[in-house]
Amino acid sequence: MCASFDITDATTIGYTTQSRQWNQPTLTPRPNEYVASHTVGDTTFSVGYGKVKSGTAYTTVGAEKKLGDNFSMYAGYEMTDVVSGTDTNDMAAGIKFTF
Repeated sequence: MCASFDITDATTIGYTTQSRQWNQPTLTPRPNEYVASHTVGDTTFSVGYGKVKSGTAYTTVGAEKKLGDNFSMYAGYEMTDVVSGTDTNDMAAGIKFTF
């Protein structure tokens, strides 16, 4: 189940959940994800928070800058708060070309 709502022309919030993973029907991770994005000019900024039934939580922030109709650059950061184990911090950056 998912839902998203446009707060303004530039701002969107959303929620997603699912009862199980599609490829492992016996598992029920039950993630709940909350997201928000806001566009300023050609750049979209996004934040998100997700937590699965086990208690592991994910916090993400990112931005995407459009450089034309088919080309953009992006950067993102994710913090993972693991209930038992080592928390992680991940970063990604890249370019995206659509055709």
